[in-house]
Amino acid sequence: MLDRMKKYWPFIKIFIWILVAFAVGFQFWRILHLEALKDPEGKHNSLTLLLQQLQNVSLSGIFLCGLLYIVGIGFSGWFWVDLLSDIKQPISIPFGLRCFYIAQLGKYVPGKGLSLFLRINSAMKENVSISSGVVTSIYEVLFTMATGATMAVLLGFLSPDTSTTQIAAAAFLMLVTGIPIMPGVFPFIVRRLGKRFLPAEQLLVLPGTFRSFFRGLLSSVLCWFFLGASLMVLWQAMDTSVNGMTFSRFIWCTGCVTLSNVAGFVASTPGGLGVREQILQIMMAATLGPKAVTAAILLRVIWTASELVTAFGFYWIKPRATDRKNISDTFQPVSTQANQP
Repeated sequence: MLDRMKKYWPFIKIFIWILVAFAVGFQFWRILHLEALKDPEGKHNSLTLLLQQLQNVSLSGIFLCGLLYIVGIGFSGWFWVDLLSDIKQPISIPFGLRCFYIAQLGKYVPGKGLSLFLRINSAMKENVSISSGVVTSIYEVLFTMATGATMAVLLGFLSPDTSTTQIAAAAFLMLVTGIPIMPGVFPFIVRRLGKRFLPAEQLLVLPGTFRSFFRGLLSSVLCWFFLGASLMVLWQAMDTSVNGMTFSRFIWCTGCVTLSNVAGFVASTPGGLGVREQILQIMMAATLGPKAVTAAILLRVIWTASELVTAFGFYWIKPRATDRKNISDTFQPVSTQANQP
């Protein structure tokens, strides 16, 4: 079976990248067919309206918005690299970020599985085992989302514009994503679910220690603050009539980004499309009015375009040479019967 996979692997890789390209293209197609981009008079198509809206935003604002987003999610990528080092499966930071950024394109394919596959498949080039890559990737994603939901709750109390419903929704998301990543809980879950499939050596080194918890907390908080700053920059670029670069605006933008992104993740739509924009629109409508819809759509376009450019740039980073032996990745059930004489 493995020999046959190796034989056809080049063709499988081509198919995967075609699938990713189709998913990203379909993402933009769906954006152009959102109800908010339809001309009531029918004089202009959606692409023309979107380009007109982009013309009202400064290029510096668009660039800074995208840059802050890429740097922000990079903290999550660094956390994943750190987790691999913790469990004795180190990967170089440049190549680890390459794996992370390229995998971001896979989230636009329904099911989220392709994103995980792209990350692990790339990491194996530096001899990261499949089991280690899967476990650390799941922990990193859950941790980032749990931190985002927690920040949405805390920042909601600090902002007078946040409704009780929004805080309650954030609290629910915090419980859903937060309980599994508490220190001691995640290793227990993995050992219970994976003892028949994961190698015994892997079960001895799992993320979920207090060290990984606090380092993850730092990287995740920085990630969400940068994403909040990204939205604030776009907001200011769209509305230059007032100075929106204030601390209260920053707190509000971070709260909007955390709640909308975590909700989109839990809803499991490809890339959170639709769910994220709807929540952003509702939360920003009181201040931006009709421009709230435009801001939500432009944020999606800028962030997706930034992911494409970054993935292309990091694609050319080569894996470092390593002679580390992998922990076995033969996912064979462990027999519970005693050996027969």
